[in-house]
Amino acid sequence: MPDQPTEPQPHRERLDNPGWRGDGWAMTTSVFGQGSEGDAPRHLGRMAGVIERVRSATFMLDGDGIIREYRANAEELLGWKRTEMLGSPFHAMFRSEDRDAADAMVAAIRSGDDARGELEAVRPDGESVPVDVHLMGLRDDDDHVLVFGYANSAEDLVRITRDRAVLDSMFDQFPVGVVVYDEEGRYVRLNRALERINGLPLSAHIGKRIREVLPGLDPRLEEIPDQVLETGIPVVDEQYGGFTPASDEERVWSVSYSRLHGPDGEVIGLSGLILDVTDRHRAAAAAAGARRRLALVNKAGSRMGTALDVDRTARELADVAVPDFADAIVIEIKEEVFDERIGPIGPVWLAPVRRRRVLVFEGRDPIPDPVRAEGFSAWATDPDISDRMLGGAAWHSSAGISNVAKEPIRAKDGTLLWEPDGGDSILVPLWAREALLGVVHFHRHPDSPPFEPEDIEVAEEITTRAAVSMDNGRLYFRERTTALMLQRALLPQRIPSLPGVQVAYRYLPGSVGAEVGGDWFDVIQLSGARVALVVGDVMGVGVRAAGIMGQFRTAARTLAGLDMSPAQVLHQLDELGASLSENHLATCIYAVYDPATGKLAVSRAGHPPPLLLRPDGTVRGLDVPPSPPLGVGGGAYRSWVFETKEFDVPDGSRLAFYTDGMVEDKGRDIDEGIGVMAALLANCPPDSLEECCDAVTDVLGITGDTSDDATLLLAQVQAIPADRKAYWQLDAHPSAVADARRKVREKLVEWRMADLSDTAELLVSELVTNAQRYGRSPVSLDLMKTDRLLVEVGDALDVVPQVRRAQETDEGGRGLQLVNQLATRWGTRTAGEGKIVWFELI
Repeated sequence: MPDQPTEPQPHRERLDNPGWRGDGWAMTTSVFGQGSEGDAPRHLGRMAGVIERVRSATFMLDGDGIIREYRANAEELLGWKRTEMLGSPFHAMFRSEDRDAADAMVAAIRSGDDARGELEAVRPDGESVPVDVHLMGLRDDDDHVLVFGYANSAEDLVRITRDRAVLDSMFDQFPVGVVVYDEEGRYVRLNRALERINGLPLSAHIGKRIREVLPGLDPRLEEIPDQVLETGIPVVDEQYGGFTPASDEERVWSVSYSRLHGPDGEVIGLSGLILDVTDRHRAAAAAAGARRRLALVNKAGSRMGTALDVDRTARELADVAVPDFADAIVIEIKEEVFDERIGPIGPVWLAPVRRRRVLVFEGRDPIPDPVRAEGFSAWATDPDISDRMLGGAAWHSSAGISNVAKEPIRAKDGTLLWEPDGGDSILVPLWAREALLGVVHFHRHPDSPPFEPEDIEVAEEITTRAAVSMDNGRLYFRERTTALMLQRALLPQRIPSLPGVQVAYRYLPGSVGAEVGGDWFDVIQLSGARVALVVGDVMGVGVRAAGIMGQFRTAARTLAGLDMSPAQVLHQLDELGASLSENHLATCIYAVYDPATGKLAVSRAGHPPPLLLRPDGTVRGLDVPPSPPLGVGGGAYRSWVFETKEFDVPDGSRLAFYTDGMVEDKGRDIDEGIGVMAALLANCPPDSLEECCDAVTDVLGITGDTSDDATLLLAQVQAIPADRKAYWQLDAHPSAVADARRKVREKLVEWRMADLSDTAELLVSELVTNAQRYGRSPVSLDLMKTDRLLVEVGDALDVVPQVRRAQETDEGGRGLQLVNQLATRWGTRTAGEGKIVWFELI
């Protein structure tokens, strides 16, 4: 416990004077912030709140340095109770080394000065407490001295000093703008960095709100701090833009605000950090723009050129560009692009053209079809722009498309397609393979951001991709048209009228996205009213496949004319395919229907089997032995034998021959397709082969988007009735010739074909005579009535006669010449161990 005084102090009784004591202590408490809040200014209350953050000991001394009052905060800081300290000398609060200094401070007060010193107080447990001591004296009219004192914790003062230094450093040196607002949102304090950001001195800010100081900023800037003051929810990195006196260009700032509270939780203001992020914002905007441009280029790569079609590619370019890149687009395509006769390079590609196809797209549906707009393109009549277009370089106009298209674009019927409205435009040539296909106008309206230099590169990139796709489509269209024309030219142009057989067919090339394949079919009239039905498919596509198909078809027709069996024909075609410069594989089915017997002979090489629809409505596949495709030839298949199988076909039956394109696609295997076709055939209209063809192709989806061409050949067969056929075996005697003439004459009268009797008798007489003279018995005579007269004369010698020119002195050699001159058609064929010479008359 501190030392107690040994004798009474002279001024003790004066302190007991209630009036003096009360007045003095009331003033003292007011100074320390413990008086009435209603009497003290508001800023003093806030100052007290700041002071209370420092631990202090408040006390009062008399003129002799005796402690007369000892407050509770002194008990808390120093540890001594009030009852222990009252009446003790002031120096008793400190360690012995500092007591002289304490007495000197009291002496200074008595001499009329204030006193301050850094001493170390002693707590009851002997621990030292560094304090900063302040003494202030009051003197009444009788020259009595009253001393008011307080001791602040030195540690707290150091902390407060350090914090203040940090705050001052932040305001004076921190490169980020720092601001403090009062509870009304008015500037209270800001640092030099914010002065530089705003371009105004401190005096222009204090006491004003943001909009009063900086009217050119985003209105949201004032709403943000007001909202934080109202809700207490901090705002971090909120960005806004605008203009300040510090810069002529628009800047972007990041602001962060938090509400300030007093000791009792009351709102006393707002603190904020303001950072100029213009460069970061521009970099982020540039990066976002680069990402958007990259995404646009990727989008163009994935969406354009999906089909080898010029018009479709133009529409895809419009879909990619509008509205993500441009507000509107005008695509001009030269009319020559659509002419397959013109090659990729030549002066015509560089010369301005009067006709053009234009696609206009402005954030809505494009015009229904690309139109031919009359008039020269503006770029073609402007030398500066024309030179850039012909040089393959883009042209940018910040004045808008009005400088490019001097007049509105109209269709031939006068429909307005494009109305210039200023804005910003980029013209890019559709340049591919040294050919200028047209020009693309990218346009942004006046209220949209103008194109940037990087946008020109994007426009060039997507336009180049579109140009290549268009040129590929043009070249493909030309090649496909050529192949299709060749394909159609090589296919039958007219199906002849055939006895006992009605035919309908469909040849369907692949869709626009696919090349023409090598499908073919043929219907060949043979001797004896027989009909050969052929369907084949060369593996491959394009002009090459069409050319190979032509070779196979020509060879098949030639071999059919030799009256070979189906197996023999396929064998020869197989040798043909293997003998070409490159092995060309093909599938083929070859069938011969004989209406005289009602039999069908079939052989196939790697081809789907035919389907037979009987008159009772049942459908089945014909079990024809399979063989490898044509062109395999030798090797492991040298021992393979093409087989011919015969079937009895009921009258009125329908036969279906087809290629795999009819029954196979990505979503259906060939067996499933054959099953579907069989069901369709069973439900076909019974009276029309053409309607049956339509029904099959429509349901199988061949008219849609297919990658392979398809062929369907339907044949309805009917055997020749017995009353329209006649057969005789003639005697090996010269009188047989006269007998043959008589039989022919009588039969023709019966068949009401007497007008053909004279010619028929003459030719039969010649052929029977030759058979008896140069052939071998037995000799046969066959007659058959269809839409014409068919006559066959056969003998047992397999030596085929040849037509020769008879000399004037020759007795013979004129029979076949007469046949050649008078018959509509004639020919010879081997039959078993003999031969047959036949002719037809109409």
